[in-house]
Amino acid sequence: MTQAACPTSPASEVDELALVESLEDGSLPPGEFDHRAHLRYSWILLKRSSLGEVLPRISDALRRFAIRHGAPDKFHTTVTWTYVLVMHQLMQPAGTATGSPPDLCFERFLEENPLLLEPVPRFMSRFYDASSWQAPLAARVYVLPDRVRDQIPA
Repeated sequence: MTQAACPTSPASEVDELALVESLEDGSLPPGEFDHRAHLRYSWILLKRSSLGEVLPRISDALRRFAIRHGAPDKFHTTVTWTYVLVMHQLMQPAGTATGSPPDLCFERFLEENPLLLEPVPRFMSRFYDASSWQAPLAARVYVLPDRVRDQIPA
């Protein structure tokens, strides 16, 4: 059910860059950085960089953003990395993973991958027992999943 890629325009590129820059420099108002914006930020970086570059960049940016806006305990490493890792897999070309084309626009990507929009506890329960991902250690460092099931739709 893969749909045609969304048309790109210079304006959409500017919007993407503006989101990345305003999040990373802390000027994005916290009220505008909801779950969907978290996903969009991750999606933008994953389109442009390797997973090895994206994970520390996202972690650093979100940690700084939380501190800057008075919520230093809000950043959660395991939740962030789990979403990024699942998104990365879902973004791989058809035949190598679940298969969204790399030029698929963000809104269509979410339409094709609704699990990313699930409430965080439900999404995380696909991979972890609550006691694992909600532990203080999991907030500070990435904790490996403790539920081994095929939880990413093919």
